[in-house]
Amino acid sequence: MTDYAGGEVLPHERTHAGPKQDRMRLLEATGADTGLLFMVVADASGALLEASRPGGEPIAEARDLRGEGHRLWRVTDAAAVARVQAALAAARVIIADGHHRYETAVEYARRHPGADDKLMAFFSLDAPGLTIFPNHRLVHRVDGFSLARLSESARRWFEVAPLADPLAFRPTNRALGVVTADSAVTLTLRPDAFDALPWPAGTSRAWRELAVSILHEGVLKPLCDVSDEKLDAGTHVEYTADQEEAVRLARAGRYQAAFLIAPTTLPGAAGGRARRRSAAAEVDALLSEAPGRSGLSLYLASERLRRADPLRLASGATPCGFALRLDVRATVTRGD
Repeated sequence: MTDYAGGEVLPHERTHAGPKQDRMRLLEATGADTGLLFMVVADASGALLEASRPGGEPIAEARDLRGEGHRLWRVTDAAAVARVQAALAAARVIIADGHHRYETAVEYARRHPGADDKLMAFFSLDAPGLTIFPNHRLVHRVDGFSLARLSESARRWFEVAPLADPLAFRPTNRALGVVTADSAVTLTLRPDAFDALPWPAGTSRAWRELAVSILHEGVLKPLCDVSDEKLDAGTHVEYTADQEEAVRLARAGRYQAAFLIAPTTLPGAAGGRARRRSAAAEVDALLSEAPGRSGLSLYLASERLRRADPLRLASGATPCGFALRLDVRATVTRGD
């Protein structure tokens, strides 16, 4: 693990003190790292996928509650492990999921010299199986909210048009949908208005081009008074990756509005660090046959709990390909 300043690990979100304090207390109390990190890495040549491709039968197979298959191989061949290490050695990686866990682990290592290993799963950015879903926003508790008022205010920067079929709508980075109980519109950012949005200082052009950035900086904050503090508190915005669910909940009046947005591209996310946790889910890599996000992965951080012989894991037979961090000493996994 390294600090972000070193440029080897790239974040895409800002973190908050409270969650990191909780994770640190858990680490200090248990001496065990219970949080797997999900990382993505460029692999245009396919070297990582090829190097981590296992042979033989998996040692375990399971199907989770969503019906997705999970397969686990144990790779003990020293040459195979070395090939995966070589493929990752000079790579810069993006944290797809686990910013709070990563930063907590870095701080834990400062407090406990030698405890500088972290359980990670690496996914190829170039693998055909990598799928990134959008995280549509479900907004509530906005004082005086109405779609008519929002539409009128939005005309300062956006073209506003009726949206007849929200389920068929396909958002783009600069075109989002807004659905309420009885109506729906599209908001399309005008080309001449892009630079006029109230962008936070120090954010890159790539980050500003993201759908989530345009939504938060051009709509939710200036037009709905959903401030960073309210996002932090989790009082006004909830999320779903399912567009049908977002529309259904808005139509039922469960929320004041559903904001339908396009998924984030990873190169764009790497171009500028997102300002709040709410932007994080855009780059959660929801991967076919990914290792158990709903299960338990336990890394024994304490030397007295580690096994004497390293257990080295690697896998690449999923459509995405992944390699768990190679210096893990012991893991315990339990599927649903």
